[in-house]
Amino acid sequence: MKNKLFITIIFLFGLLLLSSCSKESIDDTLYLNQIQETELTAKNSKIIDAGFNEYGFNWNAHHFNGILFNAIVGDNLYNDLFFGDWEPYTGNDEEYLTKYPLAVYLPWDYRHINLVMHWNEALISKEGIYPDDWIDSNGWITFHYSGMDEDGNRWSQFQKWVTAKSTDYILDGKWYNMNDEEIGIYYSLDTAYEKIVLIQVVNSGNIHPDFFNPYVNTTSSGLGKYKIH
Repeated sequence: MKNKLFITIIFLFGLLLLSSCSKESIDDTLYLNQIQETELTAKNSKIIDAGFNEYGFNWNAHHFNGILFNAIVGDNLYNDLFFGDWEPYTGNDEEYLTKYPLAVYLPWDYRHINLVMHWNEALISKEGIYPDDWIDSNGWITFHYSGMDEDGNRWSQFQKWVTAKSTDYILDGKWYNMNDEEIGIYYSLDTAYEKIVLIQVVNSGNIHPDFFNPYVNTTSSGLGKYKIH
C-alpha cells in the first residue's frame, strides 16, 4: 500500500494496493468512525512507545488509522527517501505544498483516501522495525481503503497480504505453492512487496483507478492457512 507509489503503502505504502470476509467486516462506516475518533498524541516523532503518532501509526499495537498520504510519509520503511523527514499532512494544501512542493509526486491525491491497516509482529515489530527478510516469517497485513469518487459516492477496498514461503514460486504474475495451487497476486511495483502475496481484494463502489481489481484465492483466503507451524 507505491507505484505512483503500494499501495500499496507499507505498504505502499501501500503505494498502491480474507477468507471469511463478510460485508459487515469491511463496513465503511465502522472504519470512517475509527478514523474520526483517533487521537494522534505524539508530536514530531514517527515512533512512540504506545499510542498513535502524528502520522496515524500505532506501531506498538500493529495498527494504522489515518490517510494514505500520511501512511506513506510516516512509514519507517521510507525514512531514507526524500520525503522521510516530512511532517504529516493536516488538511491545508497551500501550506503543505509551499513547505513540501515535491508532495505532488507521491501522489498528492492520496490525501483524500482513508486507510486502516493491521499487521502482526512478524511483518513489522512493535518498535516499527522491518525484518531483513519476510520469507517464511508468518507475516501478514490487511488494508482497508475508503474515499469518495468524483460524484461524491463512497468506495472502499479491502486487501489481505501474507508473506511468501520459501517453497512458493511466481509464474505469470501470480504466486503458487509447492502443490502448484494459485495462492495470490504477485506485486512487483514495490520491492518491499515482492515477497508478500496478495490473497484477497474486496471492492465496493467506484474504486480509485490506482487500486486492484477484485480477487479471491479459491484455495483459501484465511490468514491462518499460510502460517508455517
